[in-house]
Amino acid sequence: MANLNVSAAHSLQLVPIDRLSKFAQIKTGVMLVYLSQPDNANAIPGSIRITTSIEGGVIKKSITYKRRTVDRTTANLLEGYKVTRLVAVYTDETGNKRVAGSPDYPLKFSYTSSDGVFTCKLEGESLTIDPFLI
Repeated sequence: MANLNVSAAHSLQLVPIDRLSKFAQIKTGVMLVYLSQPDNANAIPGSIRITTSIEGGVIKKSITYKRRTVDRTTANLLEGYKVTRLVAVYTDETGNKRVAGSPDYPLKFSYTSSDGVFTCKLEGESLTIDPFLI
């Protein structure tokens, strides 16, 4: 019997690399130890889209989402992410906690503002699939 998707990807959290005490990947699993808690991405429910492609053995990852609060404080936070090396933690379509990015292959952040929301994008490359959180 095939596994059924339980939802779209959700519960996206952003972790600046400097907040990680430990990042230990073992095969398809990863253990994270935080110096301080991850930031909730505050994604609008249903707006998270994760795409993966492979080019020359390198896995290219893109995570996009929309964030509702358009104000100066949020814009300043997002500007800070643009110059920060990031890891993302999310719950995938089947309910598994996954990690995108790593200290060696961090995600890059960008955003735009239109139609009353911030549209945010995380992009990066890796040599393995997004590992499962242990």
